[in-house]
Amino acid sequence: MPVGESEKGVGAAKNQIIYGVQSFFSYIDWWHEPIGKENYDHKGTLNTFIIKPSLVYGLNKKLNLSLNTTIGIRSMHWGVGETSIHHRSENTLSKFKNAHSSIFGDSKLLLRYLFKNAGMNKGFRIFGAAGLNIPSKSVLTSDPFF
Repeated sequence: MPVGESEKGVGAAKNQIIYGVQSFFSYIDWWHEPIGKENYDHKGTLNTFIIKPSLVYGLNKKLNLSLNTTIGIRSMHWGVGETSIHHRSENTLSKFKNAHSSIFGDSKLLLRYLFKNAGMNKGFRIFGAAGLNIPSKSVLTSDPFF
């Protein structure tokens, strides 16, 4: 299997289904000096856990249909007892002050043409694709810094 996202490295044969799941976790313990009218040190943690399930279906020898989405939770812990205009304790499952949130991110639906496909064997692969990006309902509702 090639390194990277599994659904992007292999073309599916007719009626073949290839599925994969990518996962990512990060923990950031952050700090910065006072800024503007907030005359105190700023500190906290930012945690992110994301999974990206994907499917590729072989429509025929040359065409594949692929679908992937992003599912995740992000959590910010504001570690100071002061009120900040741009930092606060929130997470994806809470009601953000300035955003509509959801655990679901954008999804992509692609129709891929397999110009050259080595399948599961060693060799070159050349794909071309066109598709749709299906946006999630997660959006900022105002500027987080003002």
